[in-house]
Order: sequence, then C-alpha cells, then structure tokens
Amino acid sequence: MSSEARICQNCNTAFTIEPEDFSFYEKMKVPSPAWCPECRQQRRMTWRNEQVLFQRACDKTKKPMISIYPAGARFPVWHVDTWFDKDVWDAREYGRDVDFSRPFFEQFYELQNVVPRPHNGSLSGSRSVNSDYTNCSGDNKNCYMGSGTGFSEECYYTTYTEYSYRCMDVLLCHKSQRCYECVDVEECYGLQFCQSCISCTDSFFLYDCRDCNNCIGCVGLRHKQYYIFNKPYSKAEYEKKKTELFDGGRGALERVRKEWNEQILATFPRKYYNGEKNENFSGSAISRCVDSFFMFDAKNTKDCKYCAWMINGKDTHDYLAWGDVELCYEAVSCGYNSSNLRFCNACYMANYNLTYCDLCNNSSDLFGCVGLNGQKFCILNKQYTQQEYEELLPKVIGHMTQTGEWGEMLPSRLAPCGYNDTIANDHYPMSKEDVRKKGWHWTDAPRGTYGKETLLTEKIPARISETDESICNEILACTECGKNYKIVKQEFALYTILNIAVPLNCPECRHKTRFALRTPYRLWHQQCMCESPSHDHDATRCSRAFQTAYAPDRPEVIYCEECYVKEMI
Repeated sequence: MSSEARICQNCNTAFTIEPEDFSFYEKMKVPSPAWCPECRQQRRMTWRNEQVLFQRACDKTKKPMISIYPAGARFPVWHVDTWFDKDVWDAREYGRDVDFSRPFFEQFYELQNVVPRPHNGSLSGSRSVNSDYTNCSGDNKNCYMGSGTGFSEECYYTTYTEYSYRCMDVLLCHKSQRCYECVDVEECYGLQFCQSCISCTDSFFLYDCRDCNNCIGCVGLRHKQYYIFNKPYSKAEYEKKKTELFDGGRGALERVRKEWNEQILATFPRKYYNGEKNENFSGSAISRCVDSFFMFDAKNTKDCKYCAWMINGKDTHDYLAWGDVELCYEAVSCGYNSSNLRFCNACYMANYNLTYCDLCNNSSDLFGCVGLNGQKFCILNKQYTQQEYEELLPKVIGHMTQTGEWGEMLPSRLAPCGYNDTIANDHYPMSKEDVRKKGWHWTDAPRGTYGKETLLTEKIPARISETDESICNEILACTECGKNYKIVKQEFALYTILNIAVPLNCPECRHKTRFALRTPYRLWHQQCMCESPSHDHDATRCSRAFQTAYAPDRPEVIYCEECYVKEMI
C-alpha cells in the first residue's frame, strides 16, 4: 500500500496518509480520517477544559463547589464523590433505544444533556486533600489552582506537574521542589525562571542545563556550578555577583532577565527538539519514544503517532492527555490501563473496547454511552445481552456510515465546555463569532472582575521582605490584562520562603507567558543552521535536515543533534 494524498474536509489543506497509517486504521476497524492531523488535534482539544473554573452548586446535593462547568450548564453537574457513588445512581437509568430515523450524534447529544457529569476532571475524588481548586488532577495535598497535577503537595498555579513539592507557577514540572516560574523541568530543586532543565539546583534563568547548581543566566551547561552568563566564577565571586545582580528587588530581576534574553538566550543555538533517549521519532518535548511520530510532551511510547501529553502509550494514534493506553484512536483524557478505545472522551480508567463513549469507567463493550461505571454491552446507556449487543452494533455502525457520522471523533458541537474554556483556545485561538459560526459552544459567563482593586500596582512593594501578610486582604489589578486577582495566604508564605516579590500579573496572564515560551504542537521541515568549521561539515553549512517545532520564521538558530552536542563540548 502506498501513501495517499487527501484534502482536509475542514480546512481544505492537503495532507498525506502513509501506508503504516492505513495499517493502523485497519487494525482499529475504522475508515481513514477525513480531517488533517492538525484539525483533528484542534477538535480533540475542544473536549478538554484545564484552566477555567466556576463557582456553582452541585445539582444533586445543592452544596457549593468549584467546577469546570458554570451554573446553568445544559446537563446536571454533580460533585465527583457523589457521581462515583454507585449507591446514589446508575447511568443505565437514562438508557434509550437507537432511533434509526435520526442521526446518531443527535441522539448522543440528547443523552449527554440528561446524564449527570462530575464537577471536574479530578476523578481520583477524595484521594486528594484540601485541593478543591484543582482540575484534571488527583492524589494531591494542599494544592491550589493546579491542572493536570498529581501526587504533589503545596503546589500552586501548576500545569502538568507530578510528584512535586512547594512549586509555584510551573508548567510541565516533574519530581521537583521549590521551583518557581519554570517550564519543562525534572528532578530540580530551587530553580527560578528556568526552562528545559534536568537535575539542577539553586539557580536562576537557565535554559537546557543538566546537573548544574548555583548558576545564573546560562544556556546549555552540563555538570557546572558557579557560572553567570555562561562564564565561570569562584564560589566567593559568584556569591558577591549574585548579591549585586538581585539587590534591587523586582527591578533588578527584570534587568537580569533582559540581559539573559538578549545577550545569551537569543544568541545561543538550540537543538531542533527538546528531549532525549528517543529512537526513530519526530516531535518535541519527548523522551524514550520509539517508532513514534508527531509526538509532543510524551514519554515511554512505542508505535504511536499524532499524540500530545502522553505517558506510557503503545500502538495509539491521535491521542490527547494522560496515558497507560494501548490500541487507542481519537481519544481525549482516557487511560490508566485501557485499550481498544475509539472516539472517546474522559473514559479515565480500566476500559476496553469502547466506541463513541464519554465519561465511562471500568467498563467494556460500550457504544455511544455516557457516564457508565463498571458496565458492559450497552448502547446509548441501554443494557443488552452479549448476543443482542453484537447483533445491534453493526446495524448502528451501518446507520452512522449512511449519515456520514462514522469514523471521525465526537464533533466539537457536542463538547461539554465552551471553546474559550478549553485548551483549544490556547493552541488555536478563535473569536467568539468564528466559534459560533462553526456551531461550537462559547461560554459567556463572567471571567472575574475589573476595576475593583484596593491596592494600586505602584504601591506593591518590590521586595517580599517589605511586604506583610496584609496584602492577602487586598485586591490587585493585573498590569497585563487589568483583571483583578488576589494573593492567597499559602501563596504568600511560599513567596516569603523563596524570597520572591509579589507578582504584578494575574495567574491567567502568568500561565500564558509560560505557555508562550514553548514551541507549538506542530512540525516544520528545516535544515541545520550550523556553519561552524570545527563541526566537520562537508560544506560550509551542515546539510542535515529534520522536522522541528521551531517554525521557519522564528528567530532561534536551530542545530541538528550532532552539531548541538559538539557545541556543548
């Protein structure tokens, strides 16, 4: 079988389906996709709200709670602990017959509207302690405003963070402690404003450093200490220079940031992808991935393609969020020992052979179901015998084939959250008008307050030593977007420990700043830009080509791995 060129039915751009893709679709018993990989990724992202929270009441118990759904959602919303209580309800109560005179997705949408949904994506429920203001998270203690955060303690404003302690304002932080405003760090301690670092300690403004400690404003260092702007110092010289650099509080910090960005970070070459220990791969921010392509924020995968934020995946295509999956296709927020899932959302754990399902767990052999837990042989939540299920299923698929519904992910118009609440809006920002033209949802609920500040920005001290806990009683205004925000007491305590001045921007803008530091979930063809004669090129410029997440119009100088390693030496 040869490659086949297609035109995306959503954006009208050309894309290619490779022979190995056809083999995968045949294995999954699905037709080849009509949408290009990027449009498929955007569609999956419309099903995942990570950052946006609302105050509302549980529709079952009437108790107040923090939810990813605003009051007045089109479906009932229950607290996750109530939702998981089998003594309270059974989602098969909402089962209905398939109506072959109507489109299947229309019937699925009606089922969604009556089946209760858990109030957030933190389906570990009571296994988290004092961490109500978290989402898509679990097994945490004393955490606040975390999304995709697990097995962590006293962490605040975190995204995709695991096994960490006292970290704040971090994105993709793993097994780290006391890190602040960091992106892509692993097994680090005491870092501030660092990116793509492993096993580093007590440092500021590092990029792509390994096993370094007591360094400031450095790039590409390995096994170093007492370096400033990539130059070595004695311990005494380093301590003196550090005091001089940061003596001016917030203003001095910004001067160091500016010098690092302009004189070091902007001039130093970067490896064409972020990651290590991969074999036969493409993507970025990946480690230990084998025979896996177009992968982003992935670890320990084999034979996977078009996946993002995935840990422990095998033989899976078009996947977003979490992991421990095998033989999955077009799935979002599914995992934990699951296999043979097709077109599913938030089927979190121990599932097998599910198709077009939403919020089903510990189940097998379901089609078009919502909210089932520990069930099998159901269609549209109606219970069947195994024989009845196996006889009805091909008829349903045949019907969906005739209506043009079979073979693509659940449409975004069925997604439970507004587009502006989801990570799709981070990666593919759209206006309210354009979203509604597509027939997708947009949430009009208020996003905080403006003009209610009780303390002007110029009155906020430049040093945490000049600030007391009374600032937690004040309402501040973001210097970026103007939205009001507050400093919670736990947050202030951590600023004091880390000797960090109170931030002048709101948490949402801080998250956007961190997010902008990373490359997109997209690849371009590029050639290595190295022109160093000491790197043994046959020509003036290295001829190696690769796929990279650095777009051609970006300012960074991009090297192949071989040239980058030589540059490190």
